[in-house]
Amino acid sequence: MIYFGLILNELLANTIKHNNKESFSIKIHVLNDLNKYVFVYEDQQKLPESTEAGTGIQLIKDLVRRVDGDELLINHHGLRDAT
Repeated sequence: MIYFGLILNELLANTIKHNNKESFSIKIHVLNDLNKYVFVYEDQQKLPESTEAGTGIQLIKDLVRRVDGDELLINHHGLRDAT
C-alpha cells in the first residue's frame, strides 16, 4: 500500500508541475481484475514525444517494478509501452 501512495503522489506532483492550464481534471480508477489491481490515472495532458523519461517518470517506473507491476502509458497519440 505504501508503494501505491508513493506512485500516486509522484503522478500528482508531475501533473501539477507540468500543467499549463489554469484548471484541469484528474481521473483515478482502481479496479480489481482477477486478483490483480489495475490503477488508471488520467490527467488529460499529452506525453512528450521524447522517449527519454524524466526523473519523476523514472521514479514511477521503479516503484511499479518493486511491486511486480506492469505499466503502460497512453497519450493522445496512441499507446506507448513504458517499460
